[in-house]
Amino acid sequence: VFGCLDGKIYAIGNEGRLRWQFDTGGEVWCSPSSDGHKIFVGSDDCNLYSLDFDGKLIWKTNLQGKIRSSSPCLTTDTNSYDDPGFPSIYIGTQSGNLYRINKDNGEILWTSELRSPLLSSPSSIQGYVLVGSSNGYLHCVKSADGSLFWKFKTADKIWASPALTKDLRVFVNSLDSHIYYLDILTGKLLWKFPTM
Repeated sequence: VFGCLDGKIYAIGNEGRLRWQFDTGGEVWCSPSSDGHKIFVGSDDCNLYSLDFDGKLIWKTNLQGKIRSSSPCLTTDTNSYDDPGFPSIYIGTQSGNLYRINKDNGEILWTSELRSPLLSSPSSIQGYVLVGSSNGYLHCVKSADGSLFWKFKTADKIWASPALTKDLRVFVNSLDSHIYYLDILTGKLLWKFPTM
């Protein structure tokens, strides 16, 4: 399943034949995600779509900004004492907002205004959500309410998606040609590595 700049989402079978197509109202830059039952994908028409495996619409939610985040982050946050554990989607928009959305019905659970285009896919672990922004910050917000926990400034845009470790560390690349390694609990830089 993939999106195209013609505004459509396509499904191709293993035999290479078109199974179905679904029309959105804008270009589709976002890569789809799936939980094994549903497909989730954003569009430049500002909607996040949930489709079944036959390409039928389950729900759509307008996020007031183009969705060019590389793919929606699907999760159930059950490892945080202050989080109710809804099956959730985290997704960012060109307008600079990060959203937590109920995966079952598309309800917006919270919005965090990060004020810079979000092309990075969010990553989530144990009650924390991390996402890079086009103003060079790596943001860490709390999954329970979207409040900012910390942010770390690099010297250029962060379009890459954060990679998280089980011991609550994060790797992220910046267009300043460095890989950064930080502690999620403190936001402290542990090291950075030049890639040029």
